[in-house]
Amino acid sequence: MQGIVERISDYFARQIALYKQMLAEQDQILALLNAGELEDAERLAANHARESAALEQEFNALLREWKSSTRSEAATASVRALAGEAAGLAARLEEFVNVAAGNARERREAVKREWEAIRRGQNVLDRYRTMDSEPDRVDRNA
Repeated sequence: MQGIVERISDYFARQIALYKQMLAEQDQILALLNAGELEDAERLAANHARESAALEQEFNALLREWKSSTRSEAATASVRALAGEAAGLAARLEEFVNVAAGNARERREAVKREWEAIRRGQNVLDRYRTMDSEPDRVDRNA
């Protein structure tokens, strides 16, 4: 059976690989979002979330064991280095998500402004009504 140092190192190696894959796929997600392929983008993002959740669950079990075990300073340093790399990649992913969320908010606000302009235009048209005797003419006295 592998020791905790090897298992947690293996965990971080898999987490780093997942984060690198997720970063590589961010351009694809953005392209899907920009193309209006929301379901495909959501599917890809959901896969990322599932894989991350599974790793997090595994990490919680490993962390309990890590805290209760003794290990050498060298082993701790190697695991700390892997954890640092994973944290750096996680920060890059968080930065991307924040930018993407900001872009989504901007798009939502632009759509909202367009909708409000359409409603204002509709309200103007609603003030005028067609004359019953001549449906193609607007009653300017209305």
